[in-house]
Amino acid sequence: MKLRGTRLSLESILSLLNRSQPSSPQIVGLWGMAGIGKTTITRDFFRTQAERYDVCYFLPDFHLMCQTKGLSYLRDDFFSKIFGAEKVFVDACDTKPSVTRDRFLGKKVLIVLDGVSSAKDAEVLVGGFGWFSGGHTIILTSRNRQVLVQCNAKVIYEIEKLPKLESLHLCCKFASKENCKGRMSLTSELVDYASGNPLALRVLGLSIQNQSMKDQKQHLRRLRQHPPVKILDAFKISFTGRDDDEKSIFLDLACFFRGEDRDRVVKILDGCGFSTDLGIYGLIDESLISLLDNKIEMPNIFQDAGRFVVCQEHEEPGNRSRLWDSSHIAGVLKNNTKKTVCHFFHGTEAVEGIFLDASGLTFDLSSTAFERMYRLRLLKIHCPTSVNHCKVCLPEGLHSLPDELRLLHWEKYPLGSLPRNFNPKNLVELNMPYSNLTKVWKGTKNLEKLKRIILSHSQQLTKFPRLSKAMNLEHIDLEGCTSLVKVNSSILHHHKLTFLSLRNCSRLRVMPTTVHLKSLEVLNLSGCSELENLQDFSLNLKEIYLAGAAIRELPSSIGDLTRLVTLDLENCESLQHLPPGISNLKAMMTLKLSGCSNLKSLPVLDALFLQDSQRSNTRITMEESVSINLHSAIQESRLDGSETLLNLDNLQLRSDIRGSCFSREALEEFLPAFECQTTEYHKKAGHGLYALVSLFLCNAYLVDIPEDICWLASVMRLDLGGNSFSQIPKSIKEFRKLHSLRLRHCKNLKSLPELPRSLVTLNAHGCLSLKSFPTSFEQFPRHFTFSNCFNLSPKVVRKYIGKALDSVKGMAKGILQEHINAPAFSICIPASAGHQSSVNFQAGSSVMIQLAPGMLKTLSGFVLSVVVEFWNNYSNTAGFGIKCICRKSRIDLSPRLERIFHCWAPKEPTTVQRDHMFVFGSVKMHHAEAVNHDFLSDSVTFEFHPVNSENQLLGDSCTVKRCGVYLITEATGNTTLSAKRPSSSMDSGGLSSMEHVAPPYKRCRLKGVIEIVILSLRKRKREMSVPTVKSFSKVKSLCRSYVRTGNCAVGPSCSFDHPTWVFTEKPKRLSASKSNQATSGKDAIDTEQEEE
Repeated sequence: MKLRGTRLSLESILSLLNRSQPSSPQIVGLWGMAGIGKTTITRDFFRTQAERYDVCYFLPDFHLMCQTKGLSYLRDDFFSKIFGAEKVFVDACDTKPSVTRDRFLGKKVLIVLDGVSSAKDAEVLVGGFGWFSGGHTIILTSRNRQVLVQCNAKVIYEIEKLPKLESLHLCCKFASKENCKGRMSLTSELVDYASGNPLALRVLGLSIQNQSMKDQKQHLRRLRQHPPVKILDAFKISFTGRDDDEKSIFLDLACFFRGEDRDRVVKILDGCGFSTDLGIYGLIDESLISLLDNKIEMPNIFQDAGRFVVCQEHEEPGNRSRLWDSSHIAGVLKNNTKKTVCHFFHGTEAVEGIFLDASGLTFDLSSTAFERMYRLRLLKIHCPTSVNHCKVCLPEGLHSLPDELRLLHWEKYPLGSLPRNFNPKNLVELNMPYSNLTKVWKGTKNLEKLKRIILSHSQQLTKFPRLSKAMNLEHIDLEGCTSLVKVNSSILHHHKLTFLSLRNCSRLRVMPTTVHLKSLEVLNLSGCSELENLQDFSLNLKEIYLAGAAIRELPSSIGDLTRLVTLDLENCESLQHLPPGISNLKAMMTLKLSGCSNLKSLPVLDALFLQDSQRSNTRITMEESVSINLHSAIQESRLDGSETLLNLDNLQLRSDIRGSCFSREALEEFLPAFECQTTEYHKKAGHGLYALVSLFLCNAYLVDIPEDICWLASVMRLDLGGNSFSQIPKSIKEFRKLHSLRLRHCKNLKSLPELPRSLVTLNAHGCLSLKSFPTSFEQFPRHFTFSNCFNLSPKVVRKYIGKALDSVKGMAKGILQEHINAPAFSICIPASAGHQSSVNFQAGSSVMIQLAPGMLKTLSGFVLSVVVEFWNNYSNTAGFGIKCICRKSRIDLSPRLERIFHCWAPKEPTTVQRDHMFVFGSVKMHHAEAVNHDFLSDSVTFEFHPVNSENQLLGDSCTVKRCGVYLITEATGNTTLSAKRPSSSMDSGGLSSMEHVAPPYKRCRLKGVIEIVILSLRKRKREMSVPTVKSFSKVKSLCRSYVRTGNCAVGPSCSFDHPTWVFTEKPKRLSASKSNQATSGKDAIDTEQEEE
């Protein structure tokens, strides 16, 4: 069970104790890293709850007290205090549990032991845990989970790190608000560095007080190189108690393997002689590291503390066990020659690991660079930013590599082979992507420990490495080795091999049978465009990828692969037949036949997908299988209501017949003869597609859609893109579960009927004839994409956006969506179609919003609008999104919070022409945490930049042209325009397809962003006085938008019933002497007085 924050922890513990059985004692354990707040929680609990108990005892820092005063003294003190005046002498070897039990039977006892490091010591202290009975509560805290388990703790709570907002509050508290002013950039970095650890936040916050403004950029660097003493002391208590193996494992993890896959790390370090699995779990129990998605993680403070331990080994980097600093490594490698006189950077046998990030580095190594490093077991030279920038050269060759190497990872290795006298007998992983290797080594080597070999994109590699003695090999990756022609028969000996990839080995012609590879699970031969023949497969295979291969047929034995889950045959243009045995593949979930243009027939698939009634994610793809007559193929596949397809989850039927149309009649024959009555339909489970969730009919030459399609009631995703129909049946609104509707490139489609209320995403990109769409807005969220729909009616767009804004206001007034973490609505349209809407823009790519006094308390959310100009050379090859940067306007070093709104996945759409408008509406999903309303500012700035899916700027092909930001207040539900310059943003869940959604950590609400920024702002120095609008006539005369267009900036029709008014013109900047005067006319902001 996990707890976060002191208050929540206390509530959870009290709730547990209240639910406990009165007949049994409650032993509760609190577990967490050093400094996480265990002591604070137990002190608060003891202070607030002690009066409820007859006998109470609290011992802080048990481990330290044992070291300083001794266990015997503590034991005597414990019994003296709980027995009081009736102190009983207790022999050191006789705990007298019966005396203790009888003395406290029927009494409420509370014992709190903080910082327990030994279960045995805790048991000795309290005279054993056997005498405790009903009404007795024991609370133990420890950094080691196993200690709590050994103390028989019935419930163990893990104390989690603080969330970022609470961390920011705590850090500013200790740094003082005055010190935070102007230093929020540094404060934000310190908060990230502290990783939610309260002790670290306190220490780092205090460290700001003595720093001048000039050296704050260097402050964090110094802290990382020399962690504060209190952090080191907290770390050492956990670290020094570990055995030598666990210490070495932790230092390897801290210096080299943070963020790496656990299984891979275990293999490498096991090869070094460690019991890595036991060590990792011991470190987890000690709260030094953690596992996240099977990746090794640890707090920043512990990583730097571990690295500091290594730095203390020796003053000279060349005499330390582990090197990770690029400047130190470059110095050691360049000077480690027989002629060197530089002892500071002289490499010695002390060095066990080198991880060099060569990004941006260019230098030459001598042939003897590694000659004296006899203990070197881990070597990695890489360039994470770009492989092309890795320029570590060996002009004289390489004489040798240490024989102790377990990991050899060298990206862009410059030589044609490894050194002759290198003996890879200890090698566990050979990872040399993008190398110049033509052959790995001469002859056959002893590779008994080798488990992984990765030579991907080594385009000069002509010979498959001799691996006959690598009996423990599990993973081979030769992707992109374009000069490789043949895989030799030595592969037959690798009985432990689970993964084999020869993807995009475009010259590969000979591939031996894999039938003897008893452990092989994944075989990837996609892109082997000259591979024509395949022999029998391993019976253990789960995934086979043959996309783009030149094969004409599959081995008949494929029907024996009972574990096969995925078979990818996309673009196998020479493939003519599938073996009949394919219908026996009971585990099959994905079969891809897209682009198999010469495939003449399909086998009967009645047994496929049916055997496991619990499986509901099966998928068939037949895209552009142009020689297949879909009509007959469906009959052969028994898709006409057969019970065998009850659990078919994914069906794709695309471009079945070249040059002909897929008629309404053909589709109706595909659909089961559904009854019009839904009740009757649901009664008939025999209508085989009742569990169909996704239906893809894109590019199928559909000229009409039958009304009966709506009776596929379970469909949630419907793709009708690329077809020729001009209208969609009105019955589509009966798709009660439809979540996503894709109509891309339906060029004849003129209008859309009423859509299902359940619909979340509509993508109608490239519907050139589309003029209108439904404007109803009854349910949230709604995300519509109409890019490249240049015939859209501006009146329809204006009506839709107006209703959308009204709906968002209504939500702010009434129903707060506490459980929906998504935008309320978003829409993408050509800018020409939105020019008549009530959305107002101003030129530029940044916007400043005004925050009137007290507005934060009622702020519900935002509506963002942006116009993006796409240039003629724009091509959506890498995705499209908007980066939003929020900061205080008037401080250069103010904190900046970033949010990425992913709008389109790569190639969806492929191209976009002209300017497009994005409008994004969001409401407050739940109240913000602990916001200090004393820290307010008159303005906050949003900046917007177009980016691709890798978050790289797209300034060379598109730009933010105009933008605006609107505020929505919770109390009134009214929108307020307060834009001074432009902005742009879209949410990943918005205009993009449902398949391309931003990660949860990127989908934070904008209100949360603004609240965090506001914490950095100085205290409000003045209150803006705002006149109250009291008369209808005055409002009407002041609403400039109404005077000009008959519409108000808030919505499509000015109803004059809203209290907050902001005009489209840019307000004039007032002097200090006039800032408190009421303003009117086009420069005024008239509001009702805020209720405090």
